[in-house]
Amino acid sequence: MKSFLKAALVSTTVLASGTALAQTDLQIGLTLPQGMEGFDHVNGMFETFEREVEERTDGSIAVELVYGGTLGSPEDRLSQVRRGTLQMSDVSEGAFATIFPDIQALSIPYLFPDEQTAWEFFESDFADELAERILEETGIRVLGWWEAGGFRHYSANQPIEAPEDMA
Repeated sequence: MKSFLKAALVSTTVLASGTALAQTDLQIGLTLPQGMEGFDHVNGMFETFEREVEERTDGSIAVELVYGGTLGSPEDRLSQVRRGTLQMSDVSEGAFATIFPDIQALSIPYLFPDEQTAWEFFESDFADELAERILEETGIRVLGWWEAGGFRHYSANQPIEAPEDMA
């Protein structure tokens, strides 16, 4: 199941610690509207999660996806997860930084030289330890990491390999 979650789910997907397994329903607050063209991969991972949970529990756990920020801003949904009134949400590192400032390190531009290195980091023991710290300090469990904008290394016309390449 761990590999499924990492493959299916990197911003951060969070779960109220210990909340979901004791309930018969999971309500997941999502940012994007349902069926938003070009973003099927974002909502699609949650739709896959919904299908997998319901199939693997023979329907004893029902998952409700609430699209389009209906349950509030990312910060609102994060607060709801912390209080246990919402079981799960998609939250970017920007919103998460309001309760766990260290997450901002993952937003440093050019932190990773390429996408493969970034994914290796998110599969590492260090990332697992970071997720454990988040749980200890916030009460929120990180289920997985997902890419929110290409790990922030963009260039319109050439590779950026050294500071002088920024000129």
